[in-house]
Amino acid sequence: MDAISILAALNEHYLPQLHVLLTSLRLNNPGEHIDLYLLQSAVSPEGLAGVERQCAAFGYQFFPVRVDDTLWNYDARNYNNYRLRSAGAHDLPWMMEHTAILHFCGKAKPWKPGYVYRFGVLYHHYAQLTRRACQACRA
Repeated sequence: MDAISILAALNEHYLPQLHVLLTSLRLNNPGEHIDLYLLQSAVSPEGLAGVERQCAAFGYQFFPVRVDDTLWNYDARNYNNYRLRSAGAHDLPWMMEHTAILHFCGKAKPWKPGYVYRFGVLYHHYAQLTRRACQACRA
């Protein structure tokens, strides 16, 4: 039987929810082979070990994958932290050239009224490009 591949991307704070997900999969899909791929950038070794133990107990394969969040899940709220950690190198032009995913975490979202933070204009630029592309598809 083929394995069911599960991809999760999270930080340390969501490990309890991941454990619940794994337990639910086990109880509701007995006998299924599960491969868990965990994309993360800052989960502690202890946290990863806990997931690995649970996967082993359930007979699941566990593949933790460390990713650089400045490239693959750039948190717009952390711009100043990224600049500080990189000694100023990870500025706005760097982010625009290197980052694949800009993540608008938290309650403030650029598609909601009143968003005043630095990346809102970038979001609206891509929203406009999307509208134009969709119009071209309908023509």
